Amino acid sequence: MRLRTELSIFASVIMIGSTAAVTTMSYKISKDLVDRGIAMSQNRQNANFTAICSLSLALRHPEFMENYIKYIRAIQHKSQDIAFAYYLDDTQKIVYHTNSFFNRKDLTYWQERKPAHVQETFTPVLVDGHHRGTAVIGFPNLAAKIEKQRVLGQLLVEVLRIAAVVALIGVLVAMMLAYELTRPVQ
Repeated sequence: MRLRTELSIFASVIMIGSTAAVTTMSYKISKDLVDRGIAMSQNRQNANFTAICSLSLALRHPEFMENYIKYIRAIQHKSQDIAFAYYLDDTQKIVYHTNSFFNRKDLTYWQERKPAHVQETFTPVLVDGHHRGTAVIGFPNLAAKIEKQRVLGQLLVEVLRIAAVVALIGVLVAMMLAYELTRPVQ
């Protein structure tokens, strides 16, 4: 094999290998970002519900909590981000639930009937530094998984498209460099 051909192949392999490594790393980083984005969204929803519960109890206006539960109930039909939400008092009774059937029921009654494949988050509700209950939101595992797969699918297509263009340019540059380095000196 001629020196020019060997040099072209060597540079092309290095370029394609580098492109593959960078593509893999960027995909993994993006996957972590998607996971963090979902977690941040869930934390924000949880913090909002907990703050409303706290405010409702501190001001002695239960309608704040009732209205927020109604709001969550309304958005449940439009998006699958939240499976359920409820406020649990210190006696382990559900005071407000997105499914009003469970209002004023014991926690054990709910736990026997709650949907499967849901990740519950429990956040203490504090009023003036005293524990007054627990705000609970259930996030469906399937909805998060579907959203993650959708975003990662789109991301993978874009990353592979960019990687293909970069690899092609790299191979062309490697061939030109090999030609320049091996041509006769004039």
